[in-house]
Amino acid sequence: MWLISPASPPPPSEECAMGIDANNPPMSLTIPKLPRAEEGLTLRGHPMKAFFSFLFSVKTIILFLLVVGLAGGAFYIYRVETANAAGPGFRTDIVVRKNLSATINATGTIEPEKVVDVGAQVNGLILKFGADPTDPTGERVVDYCTPVEQGTILAQIDPTIYQARLDQATNALLAAKKGLASSEFNIAKASANRDALKDAYLRDERSTTGVAQAQVVIDKGAYDAAIADVNAQEATKEQAAFTVKQAEANLKEAQTNLDYCTIKASVKGVIVDRRVNVGQTVVSAQSAPSLFLLAKDLMRLQVWASVNEADIGHIHKGQDVTFTVDARPGQVFQGTVQEIRYNATMTQNVVTYTVVVATQNQVMETPVATKVRTPGGRTVITPSSGSTELVLLPYLTANVTFHVADRAEALLVPNSALRWRPQLPQVAPEFRDEYEQSLRKKAAKDEAGGEVPAAAPDKKPIKKPEGGGVANRGMVWVQDGTFVRPIRLQTGLTDGVMTEVVRVHQDDNLHRDDALDVGTVLVSGENTGQAASATNNPFQMKLFAPKKKPDQQ
Repeated sequence: MWLISPASPPPPSEECAMGIDANNPPMSLTIPKLPRAEEGLTLRGHPMKAFFSFLFSVKTIILFLLVVGLAGGAFYIYRVETANAAGPGFRTDIVVRKNLSATINATGTIEPEKVVDVGAQVNGLILKFGADPTDPTGERVVDYCTPVEQGTILAQIDPTIYQARLDQATNALLAAKKGLASSEFNIAKASANRDALKDAYLRDERSTTGVAQAQVVIDKGAYDAAIADVNAQEATKEQAAFTVKQAEANLKEAQTNLDYCTIKASVKGVIVDRRVNVGQTVVSAQSAPSLFLLAKDLMRLQVWASVNEADIGHIHKGQDVTFTVDARPGQVFQGTVQEIRYNATMTQNVVTYTVVVATQNQVMETPVATKVRTPGGRTVITPSSGSTELVLLPYLTANVTFHVADRAEALLVPNSALRWRPQLPQVAPEFRDEYEQSLRKKAAKDEAGGEVPAAAPDKKPIKKPEGGGVANRGMVWVQDGTFVRPIRLQTGLTDGVMTEVVRVHQDDNLHRDDALDVGTVLVSGENTGQAASATNNPFQMKLFAPKKKPDQQ
């Protein structure tokens, strides 16, 4: 503490040194000094020291911890008793009535409706690509996204070897034709000789001048030899004709192989993929290698969606489909189911089917940046219209939504309430035996590998809901005091969050007056806090538990 008091007169030596009048001492601000140890005094009696000694003593720390522990225990007891008084700690939802749209979501890929692989039938080196038909200067060559007409030259394979084979086939054909002509000449010569010998033989045979019989025999032998020579020449001619046909076939093959050196577009379309480069060697062994991939019409596209086997039963031809792509955020595209393919695929024990969705592409205008030089020498970039591009591009990933059915003003229960199942002590006593039997049947079914045991009773037939759709049995739970009791019902459509209630099975419920109306509170889960643990655990000690009312015993 700061004190203002008259200062005591200092010794004379100090006054002389400081120049202070001893008779008139000034008012001064002094700070009390603590006694020093060397002056024979101790600090034990100082008030601050006594306070800190008390604060950090062992007794004080123990007393503080005891007070904190008592306060924490009292707070815990208060929370538990508050939770017990508040209820059993169930999470609840209510029954609502609103429109329901049942959908199935899947992912797929956008594919061109018709694609054509342009391959090579011969081996060789790629010399060059064809000219771009859209370039009037002829300087550009065909490449990705180039529109082509049927017959447009796409690439040129080195024709040297095939040109030489064509020349060989041409020469072979000429030689074969000369051989055929020679055979025809020989036949004509042999035929003339045969005719002359025939005339001589006939003349000698009819002669009456007494020609010797030996001369007639000689003429007959010469005539027969001439006939044999004619037959041989005809056979040679036939062989020469076959040789000509073979040479013609070889020439046609050589010409075809030479034509194959020029790769042409087989259909009108757009080049989607170019799979070769200039200088690359093409080898066609057992199958023709693909050089270009052409899409015939990019305005007609397909979405190949992978649908889970559990949902494929809800898909049918002509069904309406909507899908989105990340490349066009905010846009929703329409389509219809065109085909359901039977070749299912299995990936990690999940079976999926490919569903083909037909859709129509669109064209939009895009601005093009144009550089314009101002009179001052500056270059200004200005956008200009006139360029168009496709909205949907091949091989984009599509998020597909299949619209199964719609329900107007349907009575809906949350799917979480249909999925939740209580523990056996939480079930009301009059339902506990039946619920325990159902748990045993389910366990026996699981042990049997999903097969229903022979002793299991047959299920009652389920009526289909009006307007089509799928009908299933379901069960929800409502609170009954501190317990819960089941309500069995028939369900219809679902959107993954809410499920349609077709009707309540009054004959399966012990409470004949059980009904589901708008606002009915259903149990959908359990709280994870103190309330749930205090309620769900039947062996937990209840502190200061209130006595049950007569109607709760």
